[in-house]
Amino acid sequence: MKSIKLNYLQLCLIPVCILEYLIGNNPSLSLIAWVTPLLWLTFFHYTKPIYAIFFAVICLTLIYATQHNVNILQGISFHITNLIFAFTYLLPFLVNRLLYNRIPTGLKWLLLPLCGVTVEYLMSLTSNGTWGSVGYTQTNIYLLQVLSITGIYGIVFIIYLNAALLFALISPTLNKKMRINFTGLAIGVLLITFGFGYIRLNTLNQVTQKVKVMGLTFQGESAWPWFRELVWEGKATIHKQKNEISVKSNQAHQYYLQETQKAIHLNQPKWVIWNEASLLILKADFRKFVQVNSSFAKKNQVFFGVTYFLAGNEFPQQKGENHLSIFAPDGKMIYDYQKNKPVDQMEPAVASTSPPQVFTVGNIKFAGAICADFDYPQLIRKIRLANVVFAPSADWPGIKDLHALMANARAIENGFALFRITSSGKSTLSDSKGRILNSQYHLKQATQLLVTDVPVDKSKSLYALVGDLFSWLCIAGLIAILLYAVIFYPKIN
Repeated sequence: MKSIKLNYLQLCLIPVCILEYLIGNNPSLSLIAWVTPLLWLTFFHYTKPIYAIFFAVICLTLIYATQHNVNILQGISFHITNLIFAFTYLLPFLVNRLLYNRIPTGLKWLLLPLCGVTVEYLMSLTSNGTWGSVGYTQTNIYLLQVLSITGIYGIVFIIYLNAALLFALISPTLNKKMRINFTGLAIGVLLITFGFGYIRLNTLNQVTQKVKVMGLTFQGESAWPWFRELVWEGKATIHKQKNEISVKSNQAHQYYLQETQKAIHLNQPKWVIWNEASLLILKADFRKFVQVNSSFAKKNQVFFGVTYFLAGNEFPQQKGENHLSIFAPDGKMIYDYQKNKPVDQMEPAVASTSPPQVFTVGNIKFAGAICADFDYPQLIRKIRLANVVFAPSADWPGIKDLHALMANARAIENGFALFRITSSGKSTLSDSKGRILNSQYHLKQATQLLVTDVPVDKSKSLYALVGDLFSWLCIAGLIAILLYAVIFYPKIN
């Protein structure tokens, strides 16, 4: 076997793995995300590509395997998912290593950020969505305003750009003039980004209206954990226990209505929204279910958003439908939406092909989508004209902060206020610039409320107008560099 020549800079694999472990278990340590790309660049640059990608993927997969609180898949699916995430995260560093010595110095600093955006954007078009994006490591509200121009990929570009510039600065081949230019570029990009964020946040929106909204999550002893019983544990099947399940469903529905009515009397909200998939409703009982909710909305004079799985007799073997339906104070159903992006391998639901819509009440434009739908910027951009968006969700504790942050990114990208009510997670209200105005962890085994006034405002957003133009420009830039490296520029090493 041929020996591997040791370069001491290869030992940066040790600290970068330690840092990756730390940020995986402590997402609030966002500064680490600015350091690790530089260390990965160094490791890949001083290691043969085949060895670099092999050892890096193995190490990172093992690190991800410790994070059972984030990835709750079981068996082989757990390990395959970790492997895919590790490889796609490291792919930009491998491409950078393969092309680095085939392109001019003036283009080297662009290679990594273009690769990073390209890989992440193409991954977002799969069932993975934007999970794993480097952009979600950042919480600074000034930095996040760049999302209103570029989408989440602007953060990815900036983090990788700074890593590439720092790597170039420590390179012995860079002359003094280039060092000064690269230093100025790095500082300039950060100043422009944070400066833009400061200006945008201090440009006042005229908020002339507020809407009082109450969200409820049902996790107490009297709640029905239907998803755990039927899907995860498989303790019941509808075709064998149809009557029993129908009775359970009706009892849970009545209990939730009682809890909701008590909360309405205490808080006097205009809108009421339940957390995702609060109930399982059999198709045979659906007409009665609609009538009961219609009467409830009319009796209590509220806009009433109910969330449920609509299931047939063969559920969960045959997939159901995940719905958000909103009833007006006159009893009419004014919005019915079926989830577009059910969670792969976890959620037995049919993916709808009908995107969320904007509907108008008075002079206010509303919309609603469900939980994982907000992991897909292209989908949520379809409701960019809304003033207020509802996001009933259901998480697990290991992703409570991360998933709330991901949904909040869509509010900045599209300039709408977002009310997110979440069981087993973090419920939030954010304004149209992504500032969290109210939040609450809904982890207790009880009925919990989030009652808040939602500002009806609208922030201007270039991303809402042009969509993923920035990402496509990055892809075009990478293709141009790739063609140059393959066709025009002779290999140096």
